[in-house]
Amino acid sequence: MFLIYGNRTAIIARKGVESGICSRCDSIGRLVYQVHSRYLHVFWIPLFSAEKYGSTYCEKCRALRIEEDVPDKLYADLEEFVKETKAPPWQYTGIALAIMAIIIVPNFIKIKKNEVIQMLSEPRVGDIYEFKTQNNTFSTLQVIEIDEDSIWVAPNRYSTRSIENLHRIKIEHYHYPELKRGICRENLIEKYHEGEILKITRN
Repeated sequence: MFLIYGNRTAIIARKGVESGICSRCDSIGRLVYQVHSRYLHVFWIPLFSAEKYGSTYCEKCRALRIEEDVPDKLYADLEEFVKETKAPPWQYTGIALAIMAIIIVPNFIKIKKNEVIQMLSEPRVGDIYEFKTQNNTFSTLQVIEIDEDSIWVAPNRYSTRSIENLHRIKIEHYHYPELKRGICRENLIEKYHEGEILKITRN
């Protein structure tokens, strides 16, 4: 996976300078203070503002001068404008998304785990359990019978080395009812916590 990152610069504020004189074309009242904000991004999503700096721009001759080239008589006023200008919230989008992920993802995982535990507590015929075998492969079991103490499952005729490929074999007629085996209902949740049962599909 390639990580695309870098930095970009955006003009975040502009203000006219009524008495400013352009050092290039000598026009009066056509200068504009500008504040630039350089921000870091990952996959073009802004993370945070890294720095701010000012410039002057002449709307007549289009001369652009960055801070170090700005005449001394305008420099202090420009610096003050830069200091009072805050980077816009959108330049912190990446940090905001990261904070949201830190808050939301664990809660989402907890909700999903509770849903699985609820389904294991109340199994139904037709449930398909994705599980990890002792050989570190992956396969499925289909619940075909339920009694007071146990569930009876039909094993899948296939297994896969990759969990991402389980959807290819999670098909009802791939299971062998004649090879059914029983699992104590009391052990189902334990098997889930131990990582043997991974997921349940219920229609």
